[in-house]
Amino acid sequence: MKVVYAFCIFVAFVSAGCSGNKGIKPSEDSLRTKEAMELINIIQTAYQERNSEVLARNMDPVVAKNILSELSFEKVELYFTPWIVRIKESSTIINAGWQGKWVYGDREIERKPRGSRGIVGIAAW
Repeated sequence: MKVVYAFCIFVAFVSAGCSGNKGIKPSEDSLRTKEAMELINIIQTAYQERNSEVLARNMDPVVAKNILSELSFEKVELYFTPWIVRIKESSTIINAGWQGKWVYGDREIERKPRGSRGIVGIAAW
């Protein structure tokens, strides 16, 4: 019987301790990483939809110019696999592997996973 009482008291303490928890506030690094991942998704979607305005607005002007000059595909499937996040004082860089398939008329080009690239650099936090 003592075991049952002890168990009930234990459950009561655990329940009371967990009931008031409002959650853990995300760290600045977590928020920066989340924002960078959202930006990767925006760029990926814009590229697949050939949306030059969104690409130009969210990328470095030189990189955007090079990419915009090569949006001649009919269809593309592009995938990023982030694997490391580097956060420095004022920038966030996400290294990711990527692969894709581009369709140009009846020609199809497929790129298997490639090493990694620092594909997002966000500054001024």
